[in-house]
Amino acid sequence: MINGKPNITECLNVVDEWIKSKNDLKLDAENNPINFIFLTCGDWDLKTMLPSQCKYFNINYSNYFKNWINIKKSFAQMTGHFPKGMPVMLKMLNLTLDGRHHSGIDDCKNIAKIVREMASRGFIFVKT
Repeated sequence: MINGKPNITECLNVVDEWIKSKNDLKLDAENNPINFIFLTCGDWDLKTMLPSQCKYFNINYSNYFKNWINIKKSFAQMTGHFPKGMPVMLKMLNLTLDGRHHSGIDDCKNIAKIVREMASRGFIFVKT
């Protein structure tokens, strides 16, 4: 926890309110995503860290956090090469690393670049 900043429960509530406020993001009755999915560069954040933190603090988290696309696995399906990380994927796709690696918003932008490039090459993404 960081002093003066929202705790994990508050953060999850903000995300939930934001998702539910977006008319184009659809959820079923159990909060499973209908027309959206999270993109990750690895499984650790949503498969390991979020569940363990929620268990530690005895809080529930929404089902939409239980569905994601790990772009490393997608990249491996497309290329036959499982990448060690984002810089490898960017390099193999002839893309540049924008900003600083492991900086939240910069990672989001770079993941989006990778996904756009893979899609432009005809790759069809599926939940991993």
